[in-house]
Amino acid sequence: AVHEVKRLELPELDEDFAAKAGFDSVEEMTKAARGSLEARTAAEQIRLMGDQVKRFFLNNTELEVPEGASERQTARLLQRQAVDLMVRGVPRDQIEQNLEELEKRAAERAAAQLKIGFILAKVSEAEKIEVSEDEVNARIAQMARYYRRRPERLRQEMRDDGTLSELRVALVEEKVIDAVLAAAKIVDVKPGQDEDSPDETPSEKPEAKKAKSSGTAAKKKSPAKDNAQADKADKAQT
Repeated sequence: AVHEVKRLELPELDEDFAAKAGFDSVEEMTKAARGSLEARTAAEQIRLMGDQVKRFFLNNTELEVPEGASERQTARLLQRQAVDLMVRGVPRDQIEQNLEELEKRAAERAAAQLKIGFILAKVSEAEKIEVSEDEVNARIAQMARYYRRRPERLRQEMRDDGTLSELRVALVEEKVIDAVLAAAKIVDVKPGQDEDSPDETPSEKPEAKKAKSSGTAAKKKSPAKDNAQADKADKAQT
């Protein structure tokens, strides 16, 4: 039987509430909230466009991933998936029952991650895209603030466990994606309209523009880009 029903009552949005939240006025608090939402939206848009760039490279570059590397990456991803499922409360026996399907998905993800990693590395090499030590330190400082750690201590831990080199690679890949996006002509897609809709001509598609843009990383040819134009075949490393 239901004995009582409770309803959450939100506090009134007034000057007192704004002061408790650390703002001088409701207007200032509203402005800060709006700015935060806009920043999140912009970051999400950039992430989605970056995913489009990666898909374009994956779908238009012929590249064979070394079998040994793919197997090792598959094993790592499979282990990570199993741990994630256990953390979410999935029984171990249920995980083992679906191990074959999990391994298949891990293999597909591993191949895609390795492939895009090789492609972006080739583009960065051809375009001479690098990261400075200051850029690495700035990202570590940002991470340290998030985790409330000392930057020097976090850097040492990352060096010890090998993730510092992975961070460098990730930063280079970010710069490659940024260079491609800077060269691309961004076309807004209507809600519900597929990216490959026939309403768009090839010259109007963002992917086509990325491939044809001039004077940037998207224009200059690297081995991966040469293959992309010559052969059409079949993400990224995090």
